[in-house]
Amino acid sequence: LRVVLTTPGLFPGGWKLPGLDADGLWHYPGGRARLVAAAVPRGQVVSGWDLAQQRPKPAQRAAPAGAVYWLEGLEGGLDPLRKLAESGLWGLTPENEDPARRAEGFNRFAIANA
Repeated sequence: LRVVLTTPGLFPGGWKLPGLDADGLWHYPGGRARLVAAAVPRGQVVSGWDLAQQRPKPAQRAAPAGAVYWLEGLEGGLDPLRKLAESGLWGLTPENEDPARRAEGFNRFAIANA
């Protein structure tokens, strides 16, 4: 299967999916799969203006929308992955949580057949 970013991904490991270990296994609530390939264009920088605090938001590097991750050996079935797709790639690691950026719609993805 493929994971396709539909919005920019703000990941602690740069282009790497949050929850990806050193052996290439991607762990998410209720399942895991092996990352076999990725097509990630050059990273982009996202920033913005915080209206509530009247200051610029910090610039962050992001994996661009359209990045594709090919996975195989899916364990746990598609239901946990579908549930994750509804909420986005957030909270998979302690440093992968940003309520403001989550509300802005970052880290969203779609599931596609390989």
